[in-house]
Amino acid sequence: MKVVSDASPLIFLGKIKKLPWLKTILKGPFYLPSLVKEELFPKTISLSEEEYLSHELSDWQTMPWRPKALRADSGLSAADLSVLEIARKVKAGLVLADEKALRAILAVRRQPTLGTLGIILTACRQKRSTASEARQLVEELISTHRFRVSAHVYMSFLKALAAIR
Repeated sequence: MKVVSDASPLIFLGKIKKLPWLKTILKGPFYLPSLVKEELFPKTISLSEEEYLSHELSDWQTMPWRPKALRADSGLSAADLSVLEIARKVKAGLVLADEKALRAILAVRRQPTLGTLGIILTACRQKRSTASEARQLVEELISTHRFRVSAHVYMSFLKALAAIR
């Protein structure tokens, strides 16, 4: 299944060293808009983080695309717009995204999406993690890596996690 990703799921999975899950649970091929890749590798990135991301994303195909103009009322960044365009262009079967506005547009387009929490749940369902480990990973993301999630979404995650046998 063709997968296109926005930056946040890759950033947060990278923080907890779980990027290898993507290849095992989703298979690919994987596509990364060039603007998203720029977000993944800011000038302030540590050398160890840069090496880890470079290694884990080495077989992802980077695709160039830049918007001709941004609509101020869209609420989307240029990188978000590039995710939409690349997903359309490659006929992606799945888009990895956490941002609410981007996910809303993808939902209108009937484009399947999966965010960081969904990836962790999928890995747990596929027995790559226990429910306890998955909860600890999310707690680490929230407490250490500034992962933001609404109370409603977090409670839904915990309920889904509890239902995994």
